Amino acid sequence: MMAVEGGKLRLLSLDGGGIRGLSTLIILQRIMFALDTKVDQAIERPLRPCQFFDLMAGTSTGGLIAIMLGTMRMTIDECLAAYLDLAPKIFPEEGFLSGSKAGRLFKSARGTARFDAAALEREVKRMVVEQLKKEEGVKFDEAAPLTEGCRVVVCATNKDVNKAVRLRSYRSSWEPSTKCTIWQAARATSAAPLYFDSIAFGMPPMSYVDGGLHYNNPVRVLVDEAKSIWKGTLARSVGCIISIGTGAPPLSAVGDRGLEILESVKATVTDTEDTAQEFENELEHMDAAERPAYFRFNVHNMQKIGLEEWKEFQTLTGATNDYLSTQRREIGNCVDSLLRLAGMSS
Repeated sequence: MMAVEGGKLRLLSLDGGGIRGLSTLIILQRIMFALDTKVDQAIERPLRPCQFFDLMAGTSTGGLIAIMLGTMRMTIDECLAAYLDLAPKIFPEEGFLSGSKAGRLFKSARGTARFDAAALEREVKRMVVEQLKKEEGVKFDEAAPLTEGCRVVVCATNKDVNKAVRLRSYRSSWEPSTKCTIWQAARATSAAPLYFDSIAFGMPPMSYVDGGLHYNNPVRVLVDEAKSIWKGTLARSVGCIISIGTGAPPLSAVGDRGLEILESVKATVTDTEDTAQEFENELEHMDAAERPAYFRFNVHNMQKIGLEEWKEFQTLTGATNDYLSTQRREIGNCVDSLLRLAGMSS
């Protein structure tokens, strides 16, 4: 692990966005590639994102990716392969999932989940078992607890009271653990309303859906958790925050028809750019000596691609690579910041 004890913190925030999380992984792949060109060749390859971050936070698809990269310690290539394999299995096209966009949306509005939560649960469990059994000398099964690799917090929502919930891989100083397993945390943060049924666990049990209703951009959760973990004698300041989105939405009118209004409400609760802009404005008002380096990467206009439209993977890949071609300097600055905080020259 390339961490500096007592050094400034490196934090990673991952937005929700369904299959558009592929864009998140491509952006991270570019960051890891740039790191690989600068990190001492004596360090074991492949490099893993969990080596460069003290805490990751994610919502929905971002929560799933945070668990894969942080708790399960996947490489970017392993995570990409698993992600591409997972999407067609949990978002099938047959049966009641076919039909017009309006028909599908109104089915959801009536309270009928569009996709089979059992398929999501089965595939997440399989992924957990296959990845964790690679750990030499350790036996894992689907009941493996959500515990530390890199620290991870994922956002979910208590369905019964519509309140935000944080599922952590570490012990909180102010809130008891839900003691959930890795697959339960992944399933809860991925249970997007209108798409999958909720999941219940805990003692007493609570029902969870994903956290996009409250923290689709979890950057404030990330910073709040970091302050809670590293305080008192463990106090460490934040040195770098990387926040990755899944598509900035185009501006559009609310509309005056039922379907248009429903689409507008859906877009509002999952919009992440307002949060990103507000957070950046808050940073600008901090004292320069205390202000962390902040990097926000987000491809524009991908919001037109539905959360489940995995057949648009090539479109997502092309749009993200095109975006990254305009971000060379920012990627370079981001990598330099991570290396300085890891105590490595860049």
